[in-house]
Amino acid sequence: ILYAMSVTDHKKVYDLSQALKSAFHVTQGAESSVLSGQPSVLFGGATPMDFVVLQDQLEREIAKALAADPDAVGAGHQGQDGQQAVTSKISERGLVVSLASSAFFHPGDAALRPETQALMRTVAGALKRSGRSIMVEGHTDDLPIHTPRYPSNWELSTGRATTVVRYLIEAWKLPPERLSAAGYGEYKPLVANTSPANRAK
Repeated sequence: ILYAMSVTDHKKVYDLSQALKSAFHVTQGAESSVLSGQPSVLFGGATPMDFVVLQDQLEREIAKALAADPDAVGAGHQGQDGQQAVTSKISERGLVVSLASSAFFHPGDAALRPETQALMRTVAGALKRSGRSIMVEGHTDDLPIHTPRYPSNWELSTGRATTVVRYLIEAWKLPPERLSAAGYGEYKPLVANTSPANRAK
């Protein structure tokens, strides 16, 4: 284990993480990714293994919350389009936790949906215990919005990011200096905005 953690070979770290998951009977979420072979200096100077451990903790806590209260957590576990509400992957940036907008927000709105509160608490708890800096990034699809509150997708995406930041501070007392928020509008899509299904992602 010490050898695998001391080298910069991501495949060795990934192989180790899979062995540990198997030994401790940890099931990996359907959308969790493998280490990508990107540069080994990750966000905040942490090692790849730090993020493997954090990812496993998050996935375990979501599974535990679903088992303990499937009605409360399950209501927000998938978006209206069937997308998994929370997914995670490890990249050169660190651990990227994705919240499906269709699960957490109504279209054209930046308020958290009430039925996702239990799932959001689980995610927030894992992030708080990590002790790490957190960048919250908001996104939208490419459909234009023109309302008094959100004149464009820039305001909507930024509003979604700051809603999550406020939740982490007010409900979970995360130190504000650990948090930052950014909005990208429709300009950093996960997939091309070529269909309703793609826009939902």
